[in-house]
Amino acid sequence: MKIAFIACNRNAKLFRTDPSYIYRCENLGLELTRQGHQVSFCHITDSLFLNKFDFVVFHRPRNLWRIHFLVVSLRLRGVKIWADFDDLIFDTSFAEFSPGVVNQINTLGKTIKTYQSHANTLSLFDGFTVSTKPLKAHLLNLQINKPIKVLPNAPHFSWEHNLAAFRTTKLDFSAPVLTYLPGTRSHDKDFKLVADQLTTFLRSNKKVSLEITGPLSFQLAEDVARQVRHYDKLKFSKFHERFESTWLNLAPLEDTPFNRCKSALKVLEAGFWGKPTVCSVIPDVLRYTNAGALCLETPEDLCTKLNLLLKPDDYLEHAQNLQSEVLKVSNIAQVTASFLELIESN
Repeated sequence: MKIAFIACNRNAKLFRTDPSYIYRCENLGLELTRQGHQVSFCHITDSLFLNKFDFVVFHRPRNLWRIHFLVVSLRLRGVKIWADFDDLIFDTSFAEFSPGVVNQINTLGKTIKTYQSHANTLSLFDGFTVSTKPLKAHLLNLQINKPIKVLPNAPHFSWEHNLAAFRTTKLDFSAPVLTYLPGTRSHDKDFKLVADQLTTFLRSNKKVSLEITGPLSFQLAEDVARQVRHYDKLKFSKFHERFESTWLNLAPLEDTPFNRCKSALKVLEAGFWGKPTVCSVIPDVLRYTNAGALCLETPEDLCTKLNLLLKPDDYLEHAQNLQSEVLKVSNIAQVTASFLELIESN
């Protein structure tokens, strides 16, 4: 089959570097290509009018004339047209919970306009793929009367098929490393949830260091500052390097409607590289309770959990065979099979 994944983000030159597009489109497309299908990775500004496709997925579409024109043009040629969403960005009644608003990066008014732009495209498509069950529930509540398929995120195709190229190191319990990897600028409030407990833990465990990779505005007490290292965001192709010396990964999230719809990507990523993640409880995380997710009922549980996992035997109980356990929960071959079933049924 001929399948296209069309990016709708503003910067046409950078759409292949967007982690959301990488996970939702590239990952699936690479496995489809391996299976013999013809896959195109495109941007809405590309010249698509002469291309022949059987099935097209618009990634996070917005209310733009070009998208309307493409949809009409493709439909006239008998193409099935779906849209993919991996965040709660299409219901204006939840705009106040956008991380951009919560972290004062964007105004509520601007965010409502963005959400409305996504919402205004929903009637254009034959159906939707989403990353989590809560996202599906939100779409259903809008009563759009279109089929909706949950396609969960999975470890990247390149990780599964190029394991020999990735270096692994033995964990050094004499100098454990905590990692925190905010992918965007909108996690300041999430990190603040555990900042006090994290300071207490680092103060009591001078051998432990914290490595933060990515944009984050934070303050920890001066007496633990020397235990903290802050790195710039890494390219996706280099992302796995941050887990080479990791002891534990951190993924705190505020309890908001937006965050409850998120995928357990931080757990999935660390778990694939054999490292557990101490994380907040969101629905998608619960799929990984036997595959690297160490859930915090409250932020105050953090010190207790971290101190327990400083004991090698307790740690190994949670870290053994993590990669295989993660792949049992979600792998790109499973996701691709579900995607092909979706195409065949449509």
